[in-house]
Amino acid sequence: MSGPDPGMAWRFRGAVARIEPAATRILAEHATSYWRRGLSRRESDQRVVWTIDGETVLEFRFDPAGPSSLVVHDFSLFEPLRKAIRTRHVHLRFATARDSLT
Repeated sequence: MSGPDPGMAWRFRGAVARIEPAATRILAEHATSYWRRGLSRRESDQRVVWTIDGETVLEFRFDPAGPSSLVVHDFSLFEPLRKAIRTRHVHLRFATARDSLT
């Protein structure tokens, strides 16, 4: 039995590194200015989830076959993220009711 694919892990880290500086800057400001709470980041299974006060505000979902997704749960973050993250490797979209189930 083989372990995780090192190439896949490398591509995941690269994809996260592409969006994380801008996303973290925007989320940190939003968390402290509007929520007056701390920002948390959790990474698992080719996914990164940012939460404020335990509530998911942004998810990065890695897709090795094509563009990854940045799922915005706090709608006031959509426009700042859209302006800051301009890459063809990541599609930005609003969260739906289905996203809250996963």
